[in-house]
Amino acid sequence: MKLLRKYIRTLLTEEDMGKYAFPANRMFGSDWPEHWPKDAGEEPNTPIESMVFAGLRSFLDNHGVLSTPVAKAIIGFIRDGKYPEALQIYDKTPTLFRGMNVTEPWLRERNPLAADIVDEAAMEWTSTRKGGYKLVPTEPFTFIRKGELRAEGEGSSWTYEMRIARRFALPGWSNEEGGVILEASTADNMFLDTQPLRAYGDIVTFREENEVIALGEVTVSGIWVWQPDKETK
Repeated sequence: MKLLRKYIRTLLTEEDMGKYAFPANRMFGSDWPEHWPKDAGEEPNTPIESMVFAGLRSFLDNHGVLSTPVAKAIIGFIRDGKYPEALQIYDKTPTLFRGMNVTEPWLRERNPLAADIVDEAAMEWTSTRKGGYKLVPTEPFTFIRKGELRAEGEGSSWTYEMRIARRFALPGWSNEEGGVILEASTADNMFLDTQPLRAYGDIVTFREENEVIALGEVTVSGIWVWQPDKETK
């Protein structure tokens, strides 16, 4: 039994990315971290290293999937203080946003008042395009992309700029969906900063979106919905 436990511990210690994170993918011309020697690039990728990099590339390049194993590996490395040159928690701003389109039942279950406002806004949309997104008081709830079409996995995209989130949300109901902007606190959730990943080639394709990645489920603290400006009618 002791030999078995020792063998398992050995396997677990080997389940990392070696000394350096993705050295072969480091973009030419980018300064290497000070603790990296000149021959760091010769270190081969481990299987889990290749899996994590491919998962991040797929997610950031193709709006793809961040699978559960990839998300859990990243969380483990961050908690162990490994590879800070590449894997960093995002905490530069207190609040993050996610613009998305949802169905009326989805929104009504989480915030009936917000659903009523969106419903009214849809009728107003034909007569005025003046208005803006406003925060509706919301009881905290859990959001996760897992189980949705094209999104099997633990990751979801967020941004620290409201103007970016607005681009992903419809102003009113269209094709049975309406736009909302979710708000979440960086202090209450775990988000991966994509800024350090920009040193690894073209892995961060949509740089103008100022994207961060939620690692797992997110506690949503607010919902913003589009409301017409009554005074402009």
